[in-house]
Amino acid sequence: MSDIFSILDIRMPMSETYRLLCNRYGNGKGPRVAIVAGIHGDEFNGLGVCYQVTAFLNKLERDNPGALRGTIDVLPGVNAIALDNGGRYWPSYNADLNRRFPGNPDGSPPHRAPAALLDFLSGTDVCIDIHASNIYLQEASQVRMLDRFSPELIPLAQYLNLQVIWVHAASTVLETTLSYNLNLRNTKTLVVEMGIGLRYEDTICTALFEGILALLKAKGVLADLDLPEIHAPEPPVIATDKDVYYFNAKHSGFFVSIAPLWEPVKPGDLIGYIVDPLGGRLLEEIKSPKAGRLFTTRPFPMVYEGSLCGRLLLDRDRAGEAL
Repeated sequence: MSDIFSILDIRMPMSETYRLLCNRYGNGKGPRVAIVAGIHGDEFNGLGVCYQVTAFLNKLERDNPGALRGTIDVLPGVNAIALDNGGRYWPSYNADLNRRFPGNPDGSPPHRAPAALLDFLSGTDVCIDIHASNIYLQEASQVRMLDRFSPELIPLAQYLNLQVIWVHAASTVLETTLSYNLNLRNTKTLVVEMGIGLRYEDTICTALFEGILALLKAKGVLADLDLPEIHAPEPPVIATDKDVYYFNAKHSGFFVSIAPLWEPVKPGDLIGYIVDPLGGRLLEEIKSPKAGRLFTTRPFPMVYEGSLCGRLLLDRDRAGEAL
């Protein structure tokens, strides 16, 4: 039977209590997989994925309880305080929880929660950390990872039924994230980024849900069942930083996005344009210099000089590396 329990309780002002809740399926034995969402309070896609996973496991417990051969921990609302109001950061402290790891068990609440989460997840066989983008950008479904961890993570990420695996170079900013600190502890952690902030997008969430089931089956957490929800995932495109082209605004103004997400583009295709609403002037046309697919778009129209307007995944000839 599943077991819902609290990893950490913090008494907050105004009679609130922060609770870091987990729903555990299994008895703690066998391979262990954790699914984490809601580190940012404006990212809702992960909650929808967690619902699909828990609903599936509830039905599995009723119909075929012996099919669960390991342990699955589901944590859909890590930053529950922020999720309550749809804000990205922990209120009052304005703290980004994913920039507070490894945390401090004796610190302020936004440091205590990361410390407790990191301690709880350490030792998990696989952790899936689900994110959406912010309210400005929309992302194709992807797994992001640092190159130093990629040899062990890419084979796992290929199960997740997403469009892109993006292997990053090192960054000091990423050293304060949950995934970096778990991977340092030899807990294999996959960061999923997909969609846009403050929205739920069922199609990409269902694709990830089906990919998670495929991974659970591959890791031996689920028995070898013939279920319609479990099937071979679509192979992702594997890209590195040199495969990505950035579209940045050269003017401040009102940006109109033209090219849809994940659409193929050719050299010279219009990505969008920036206008001056007061003066009625066209300030800039943003065109693609190369061929590829847009895997980041900008639905939010206000831009400043240097604002990111999109990312292009460049076409390449070598299969398995890019398109």
